[in-house]
Amino acid sequence: MKPEEEWIIIKTPEILEKDLFEKVQQQLKKNFEQCSRNIKNKYLFAGKIWCTCGERRAGEGPMHGKHLYYRCTNRVKHYPLPRTCLRGGFNARITDEMIWKKAVVILKTPALLEKYAKQYLSEHNISGNAIDYNQKIDIESARKELAKIKDKEDRYAKGYGEGVFSIDQYKKYVDPIRREVALLESQIAKAQIVAECSNKPLLPAKEQIIALAKKAGRALQGGLNYEGKKRIVKDIISNVTGDHFGLSITGFVPINYFNYVEHQTINRNCWVA
Repeated sequence: MKPEEEWIIIKTPEILEKDLFEKVQQQLKKNFEQCSRNIKNKYLFAGKIWCTCGERRAGEGPMHGKHLYYRCTNRVKHYPLPRTCLRGGFNARITDEMIWKKAVVILKTPALLEKYAKQYLSEHNISGNAIDYNQKIDIESARKELAKIKDKEDRYAKGYGEGVFSIDQYKKYVDPIRREVALLESQIAKAQIVAECSNKPLLPAKEQIIALAKKAGRALQGGLNYEGKKRIVKDIISNVTGDHFGLSITGFVPINYFNYVEHQTINRNCWVA
């Protein structure tokens, strides 16, 4: 193959708009992470749970699935260097049950729905139609920059693997890169929250909240099997962040969401355990 500087670049018309292409790629990634064919054990919040260090937590089932845990992926991403996050894993079955029960209580209680909605709006500086855009960045440009930085890190890893430099040199090169990656990923995540909030209605009227809670109660009263719970988690939970000291859950519930869920669980009986 000829060196890159000798390549002849031929521009072709775009089949999809860039924004649409990015959304499709994100959805394909989510579909792969949450597809039942790619999951050996049942982790209700797989693909949704993060460590407080900023890395994703992934399901891990030692002893052939007898014990399931959510463990921080820091040790995997930093290999061959020592892990920088020392937070331990926590039992996935206990975590899933605890979060699900808490979510059901909130969804069925109008006062809690209103309380947490107001808390979320306050924490993200959303008042009326005014949103704090101090954290807003060009998400597309940030993603391109992030890809470049990660590619640079991969080249250093390849060089280390080929013995070009020592482990100390490798660490010296990649530590600042990883800090930059973490910062960019944090900025992109915040920008996505701002973008989502700007396109969502603010706090609904009390009558709407009460109606939502009633429909949620009817839809959830018979209990759901794993697939039914997974569908709801996928639809309304944005992420879960935490460690042994506590968990923080973020999500959005469309005001008419349980019209569909209630129909599926009661009328067609297809999600009931």
